[in-house]
Amino acid sequence: MLAEIATLAFALLLGLAFGSFLNVCIARLPSGESVVTPRSHCRSCNAPLRKRDNIPLLSYLLLRGRCHACGAPIPIRYPLVEVATAIWFALSALPLARLLADPASSGDALLASAVHFVAMAVLGFLLIGLAVMDWTDPRPTGYLPNEFTLGGLAAGIFFTFAESFFVPPVAVKTLFTPEEVFIAHRLLAALLGFLVLWLIRTVYRLVRKRPGMGAGDARLLAMMGSFLGLAPLCVAFLVGTGLAAIVGAALLVTRRGTAATPLRYGSFLAVGGLFAALWGDRLATWYLSLFR
Repeated sequence: MLAEIATLAFALLLGLAFGSFLNVCIARLPSGESVVTPRSHCRSCNAPLRKRDNIPLLSYLLLRGRCHACGAPIPIRYPLVEVATAIWFALSALPLARLLADPASSGDALLASAVHFVAMAVLGFLLIGLAVMDWTDPRPTGYLPNEFTLGGLAAGIFFTFAESFFVPPVAVKTLFTPEEVFIAHRLLAALLGFLVLWLIRTVYRLVRKRPGMGAGDARLLAMMGSFLGLAPLCVAFLVGTGLAAIVGAALLVTRRGTAATPLRYGSFLAVGGLFAALWGDRLATWYLSLFR
């Protein structure tokens, strides 16, 4: 029990730290700024933040949500992103924490779970950042930076190969090894994820004579596929599309939008990806079991 609590506490603290860095990415990447320099500063008065102003979550509470220099309000988005990232890291660490609490756990199982934890933590970091950046960007089309989509795709492929080392062997030999099947499955999911949205985007543009979604959405789905595989990716796509449809219908019913009102589809896909990372495999398995 102590090992489990310690692991989750470490994951929470690590998530807060990465959430703080994620806020820097969210604030700077859309405007083309470096996430390394200059040092953190107030977006209103440009006053550099003191060391005690950079403590995740705690600084926001101590400053009562205002800049120490000019008193300008600090957007509530900052602590929310930190808390969301911390919670995600803790949820991702749950399987590892349970294994650490079990004396019978093997070293291979612990190492496989640790690699999976890092992969899921990275995926959550990327998806939370993309959801917030796309939703809050003032441009009509939103913003999904290549640093997160294409960089995330590269990270997903890296973790695909890393996790393939822990794929269990099969009793009956086939033409391809389990590791090769695992890698091909993830790469195929990434390719199909990109092609599906690229085709939808292309057909919509040909029919309606105007863009319907950005290319970043296709890159986002490809990135998610490299981390999740095909079945969870389908769940992510359906959940994201369903959420977008619900919000779009609500805008129409309340007359706050029209059929031409742009929706931040990338944000909905990112939320769908978070959902699928946690429950996609189980949901897909349950659904397929209905046809057996």
